[in-house]
Amino acid sequence: MTLEIFRSASYNSSVFRCGAAVAQGTVNPLVVGSNPTTGAMIIREKTPLNTFGDFIKVVVDIERNILSAGCELHIDCAEELEKDGSQLANLWGANAYSKTKQIDFVSLINIRPATGNRTMEIENPEIRKKVEVIIQNILFQ
Repeated sequence: MTLEIFRSASYNSSVFRCGAAVAQGTVNPLVVGSNPTTGAMIIREKTPLNTFGDFIKVVVDIERNILSAGCELHIDCAEELEKDGSQLANLWGANAYSKTKQIDFVSLINIRPATGNRTMEIENPEIRKKVEVIIQNILFQ
């Protein structure tokens, strides 16, 4: 497990950053990495969505069955997955809501005219289903 430790000017001690939340002295063992600059983290195992609040941006790697979450922009999550070995062609953006357990499949990174996805919404039903299943398996319990 890799978590980056950084010194924060507002704290007198080191803190671990897990997405947008900062927890002093605790580490979520289900999170395998985080980026203190973007807030994005890669998640490979079940993690309760309510850990992140009511709403979270996610990018899913449909080939590796993992996702990155907690970013301010979907592209930040996509970059974290690319650094981890994901291919951009396999990355799709969505938003997840913890209270209603709904997913919307809208993100700027989904616009791919060359592959037939001309809008922010994931148009291909097979890709959409893969994204939905991965988000449900990892974030919805």
